[in-house]
Amino acid sequence: MSSSSSSHCGSTCYSSDSVKGESKAVKDGWESEVENRVLQYLHSADDFIDDLLPTSTPFTLSDDIDDAFKSYDPKKGKEVDGYAGLVSGLNTLVKDFEEERRLTFLDTHATRVYFPFDSFRNQHHYTYPDIAASFPGHSLSPINWHTISMVVEVKSDASDDPFPRSGMKNTSTVVQLAKNARSILLSHGFLSAFTIGVYGDIVRLTRFDRSCAIVSPPINLKEPQGRRVLQRFLWHFSHPLVGNTVVGCDPTVTRLDVDGQAWVREQLKKAKAKDWKKHVRELHKARRVEVYDQKTGKTVPYILYHLVDVNGRLFSRATTVWRAIEDTRIWHQGQLVDDPASTAPAKPRIVKEAWRQLVRRSEAEFYERIEMKIPQEERFGLPTMVCGGDMGSRELRWWEETRKRRSGEVRSDSGAEGGSYAGPSTPSSPGDATEPATPGIPSEDFPLPYPQQQTYSWRLLYGEQYAYLERSHMRIVVDDVGRPLTQFRCTRELIQAIRDAIVGHRQAREKAHVLHRDVSVGNILIVDEPSQKGFCGFLHDYDYSSIESGDEDEGYESGSPGSPLQTAENEGSGQKERTGTYYFMAFEILRGAVSGPTVHHVHHDLESFYWVIVWIVLRHTAHDHPKGQLACTQVFKFGEDRESSAMKRDWIVDQAQSPLGIANNEPLTTLLAELADIVGENFPQWKREPIYLTYDRMLEKFDAALAKEDWPEDDFVRCELLDPRTVSQIGRQPTGSGCLSGIRRESSGTRSITITGPPAFLLGGSRSAPDVTRNPFAAAQPPAIPTAGASTDTGTLRSSSKRPRLEEAVRLPNVGSGSNKRFKSNGDMGPPALPAIRSMPTKAPGGAKVPTSRRSLERRSALPTRSSERIRAAAGRKATSGTS
Repeated sequence: MSSSSSSHCGSTCYSSDSVKGESKAVKDGWESEVENRVLQYLHSADDFIDDLLPTSTPFTLSDDIDDAFKSYDPKKGKEVDGYAGLVSGLNTLVKDFEEERRLTFLDTHATRVYFPFDSFRNQHHYTYPDIAASFPGHSLSPINWHTISMVVEVKSDASDDPFPRSGMKNTSTVVQLAKNARSILLSHGFLSAFTIGVYGDIVRLTRFDRSCAIVSPPINLKEPQGRRVLQRFLWHFSHPLVGNTVVGCDPTVTRLDVDGQAWVREQLKKAKAKDWKKHVRELHKARRVEVYDQKTGKTVPYILYHLVDVNGRLFSRATTVWRAIEDTRIWHQGQLVDDPASTAPAKPRIVKEAWRQLVRRSEAEFYERIEMKIPQEERFGLPTMVCGGDMGSRELRWWEETRKRRSGEVRSDSGAEGGSYAGPSTPSSPGDATEPATPGIPSEDFPLPYPQQQTYSWRLLYGEQYAYLERSHMRIVVDDVGRPLTQFRCTRELIQAIRDAIVGHRQAREKAHVLHRDVSVGNILIVDEPSQKGFCGFLHDYDYSSIESGDEDEGYESGSPGSPLQTAENEGSGQKERTGTYYFMAFEILRGAVSGPTVHHVHHDLESFYWVIVWIVLRHTAHDHPKGQLACTQVFKFGEDRESSAMKRDWIVDQAQSPLGIANNEPLTTLLAELADIVGENFPQWKREPIYLTYDRMLEKFDAALAKEDWPEDDFVRCELLDPRTVSQIGRQPTGSGCLSGIRRESSGTRSITITGPPAFLLGGSRSAPDVTRNPFAAAQPPAIPTAGASTDTGTLRSSSKRPRLEEAVRLPNVGSGSNKRFKSNGDMGPPALPAIRSMPTKAPGGAKVPTSRRSLERRSALPTRSSERIRAAAGRKATSGTS
């Protein structure tokens, strides 16, 4: 497999074969991604369709499809030979669909399909989907993720089905489906994505959202009923009740047409936006979205025209950061036209989309709090939220209000089928004059059986007690536009941006009582166009923030400033968990998983700023470490707390004895040495109390360095390593019970999956079988977790089951602090294998010696030490110079 050397916008690192999915680290990452996240749907395939694919037009086809798959003859070991017959059969199933709703299936197994966005292609693998489906009424031309609505993955034998109720199966087949679903979700901004798995004559339907995947019962292509069920699935998929493309599309998202693209170019040109021509290279992938503003209850249209950063993981926050402008056009005779009253050109802003965990506060609340507590004229190093809110929470309220209104009513239609609803895709169009009963909530009934802007999969299958595993869709507009730290022009700009972000961190903590708790490379941006605000960088992304106990405001925990923090998730659900971006976690936080829980304090975040600098310096400067850029892999270790913390400790010890030197850059060399000194004091030490980092101590070092005049210009160095992206840690997901549980290592070293069936309380029938004639909005008590002496016979499942024994009763998973946490990562999960890289020069151009600094070892005497390659290399250099 060939590798690419083109750079990308989000991270200036080269690609290698490992990014294409060949490395063991990438494979392990994807296997970890699907661990405990693939759930068994407990009822029939028809019920799966009714629950998860509501349609605008009831399915009534009765055409003869007995011979649809007559040419499909799967033979074990000859998978590719069956593609033609399978494609023919699938196209036969949809041939009687109306033309504008008809899907087209195509054999794409030999077509390399790249990551949806070119700027990030080199960070992610390409794939070869076996069979691809077009959008209704469109062709698959060209073949890329922007023309593909669904993927079919094929195996030649029923024994390849990875989803039996019990037994062990290799995860590679599941991972194939997950990769395809991830790319579909990203490329179209979908809320959910569907895939089809064909295993000989067995078919499985899988629905992916941002919290988990749900797998249907098996469908047999040999049976007439099985072929009809598959046809019905395709009908529902291409006739969505909400949205105008396929089931799973976001009705608040529309693809930007040619006229819209021309309008964006015109606006950016008028605004003289910096580098705007570079930012519209992929304008054909732009989208128009609605941003719900929770302060006003209204929606504001924005056009997202340039992807700045993306979290490539599937089951995650899935954060995307876009450059965007407000769409100031108005609707006239069904068309968007310029507003005569709007003469000023649109201003570029940042729009962030993410799927937050329900156990966390909405990020918009933290921004609103900062705005309330810190006057605009005093704000420094902090972004300003223009508008935004939690679209999932809004939709859930709408759904709940509809349930209340319909409680006790009998629907006249057939449940999930019937009644077209286009969705709020044109909020500013004429005719939206009806005042909603609740601000921000439409006055008409919510059209779907369940919310989709907030995932509902765990609750649908297991009840409300699993709501904390769901995620909610958010959009936030930020006034300040920035670029990633890894795109600094010179190291002085880099250090200035980080310094300003520390000031912003201080303001948020001391004036708004907000502690960030996730300082990382991706959460600090360099200001594109510095304004009168005066700061060069700012700290954003408050998804994992907490509010300090001691705040006097109503609704917040009381206490004294500076006391341990009460996390948002503790306030909301009593759950406490370690959060942050793994590579940049403080030493004490990492050691906490080994020695005991550690409460997150300010000094932990300040230490994270140091690790951000080390990460970038090792990857993007001409330093003298003998390992060159590979030194990064000797400081930052993913996933193993004890080893990761030890590597950071050893780095600090090494810096005391042989500090890192940066070619022609005395200010940065000295700053790194001095920061290493005070960071080492921040570590818990044997027989001596640590001297914790403070804002004043950190900023004193930064200001002294920035005051120097001998900073080099244009000293950015391209990184030759793959960027493993950021790695976050959250609580574990439930194992066993209804999900692909216990992915474990076999003696051969390959991973496999065990499916152990649904939770015991569900086997007792706590959720009745779906019924298309029932009222999907009818209120129902969530299933209770069985306790001693409690009966679990609260309903009836279509598939008969024995009443579970008491010892089989499900218990909520333990999500407490400690080393038993699951680690989650962005991108392709975990650091992939890295190619051999030349070490960086120890002398500056022209033969000048790299400057270094000396420091006392007294402060390190209490730290354990060991011989390292760094120390040995330094000793070798001294010996060589002494004999020359």
